[in-house]
Amino acid sequence: MNEAFDAKALTLSLIGYQRAVIAPDINKDNKYLDVKYTVATFEPGHVQMGASEFPFSMILPKEIAETFLLQVDGMHLSQTFFLKAQMEPREETSPHYAD
Repeated sequence: MNEAFDAKALTLSLIGYQRAVIAPDINKDNKYLDVKYTVATFEPGHVQMGASEFPFSMILPKEIAETFLLQVDGMHLSQTFFLKAQMEPREETSPHYAD
């Protein structure tokens, strides 16, 4: 974080894709896992710069392999995981709904 930011939460998403390559120009992607976890929540105001260390751990469900690659006659099937960290902005309060 380079600038102060009014955030309500820091979230972490674990996203899993399976990719089938049938031919050099034919690919099929399938998102089969999308889990979102709130790592930290923040009081109103700006998140302090430098406050960027938030330890976490994630465990894959037992039925999901950590790695997978199958290759047969130029075709292959694989799976990939991505971790996405995101600061979620605090929603503006509309003056029309203020108490």
